[in-house]
Formats: sequence, C-alpha cells, structure tokens
Amino acid sequence: MLDLFAIAELSRTHCAAICAVLVPGSVALTALALWWTMRARTRRWRYGAAGGALLVATIMVLHVGTWLAVRVVTPVTFVLLALALVCWAESLWAIAAPGSLQRLYGWGRAALVRRNRVGELSR
Repeated sequence: MLDLFAIAELSRTHCAAICAVLVPGSVALTALALWWTMRARTRRWRYGAAGGALLVATIMVLHVGTWLAVRVVTPVTFVLLALALVCWAESLWAIAAPGSLQRLYGWGRAALVRRNRVGELSR
C-alpha cells in the first residue's frame, strides 16, 4: 500500500536535492516547449516537451504542498509555487493555442527588428 506520509517525509528530507532537479528541469522543459512552438515544430515535439514540463511542474506543486501541509510558510515556498504555476500555464498554452503563441513570437520579433532599425538610424 502507498504510504503518503513516508513519501511526504522523504520529500521534505531531501528538499534541496529535489528542488535542484525540479527547478531547472521545469524551466528547461517549458522553454523547450515554447521554443518548439514558436519555431512551428511538429505536434509530437511540442507535446513531448510540454507534457514533461507539466509533469515536473505538478511534482513541484506536490513537493511544495508537503511543506504547506506541515505549516512551513516561507517566501521560498511561494516562489516555487509561482514558478510551477507559470511553467504549468505556459506549457498548457503551448498545447492548447500554439497559433497565438506563434503570433506573439512574430510580434515580438518584429518589434525588435523595428527597434534595431531605429538604433541604426540614430548612430
């Protein structure tokens, strides 16, 4: 039988190691999902990276939940929770509405090009 208390205690005991894997993993997989969405890669690539990011972000939320369950409320818990929720939202965006993400990328790229042209003219 699954002992949730033991799993939660293990999560809190090895917090530094767990966060050392989850934080960069979540950011990297989310960035990869966004990059592949903006570069119009196939659905398989996008779903793989976004699914991995969703999994890692969900594990991070559960890990933070173990700290909140024992009433350890610090700024770090809220920062990790916010990071996980932002990565979760961006991954869902890459899955649900890739066209709007690609339009946003095109708009941002066009704005940078215009900015660079203005900078070249003023020199």
